[in-house]
Amino acid sequence: MSKRVNYIDYPHLKAWIDCGASILSVSDSNAFDDYLSSLEWKIDGGLSEEFYFIENKLSDFELDGFFDSIAAVKWLDGSKIGGDSHIVFWYVRGQPGLICDKEFAIKNVDVAYWRAPGKRVMFGATFVDGKFKLSFDDFLIYSGADKISALV
Repeated sequence: MSKRVNYIDYPHLKAWIDCGASILSVSDSNAFDDYLSSLEWKIDGGLSEEFYFIENKLSDFELDGFFDSIAAVKWLDGSKIGGDSHIVFWYVRGQPGLICDKEFAIKNVDVAYWRAPGKRVMFGATFVDGKFKLSFDDFLIYSGADKISALV
């Protein structure tokens, strides 16, 4: 029986770690999964009406063939995650995630989830007193098909 590979062990993500991305611990990953499980989800996979999202397509931030990360961060700043300096790429319970600077993260969402199909959830974090303060309530949902939704 082969061991299941952690998403962050894929070469394209290991390169990010080598360049300074931080690793979300498995215990924090599990805590976020517990948080998500505590929310009221509808049968269609959406959240109850108490949650309001703004939506956009990542492709809408492209300008002359280049990704406009300044416009994307400005869009994020209009959501709950706007107060966070970093975005956490969460994969699944029992696996670590990646913590990246907000501008780098929004520019590379598709790459972060390249080998992790389906709907994906990210959340905010801010570096305070030498460690990350995680903000589970500040989350984004990426459809895997260009659409990103940010909780407001």
